[in-house]
Amino acid sequence: MKKYIIPLLILASCNAPKVTGNAVNQSDYKKAVEKKLGTPVTYEANESNTRVLCIYESEKKPEQPRNTVSFLVYDMEKSEIVYESSVDGGSVSWYDEDRIEIFSTPGYVRSDQTNDDFAKIHDLTNGKTVPKKEYLKGSE
Repeated sequence: MKKYIIPLLILASCNAPKVTGNAVNQSDYKKAVEKKLGTPVTYEANESNTRVLCIYESEKKPEQPRNTVSFLVYDMEKSEIVYESSVDGGSVSWYDEDRIEIFSTPGYVRSDQTNDDFAKIHDLTNGKTVPKKEYLKGSE
């Protein structure tokens, strides 16, 4: 009887569904993000799926006609929030694998200005935020 039970247990354990750390983290991190930011939250992963940009846009109100965009970046490997901020009347998106672009809607735009004058690049590897024009000059 023992010789049948052991192979059966081994076979059963090989076929059992495996729960990876990411599967557990996805559920947990989304709950934590929604508790922190509110709902609904938009989730955008970087190309390698190692970080997730989580974005919440508040509703426009008569006393606050521009929406506030609250956002954070969650690192899936570290299982923690690595950056958090907000922008009034703007937007945020991935610039590349390790950087996000934060755009602030201007009140007045001079003829010599472009959207890059109102954008910043935040580098998640070193924690620095620089104006986009400055970042572009440094990467040339």
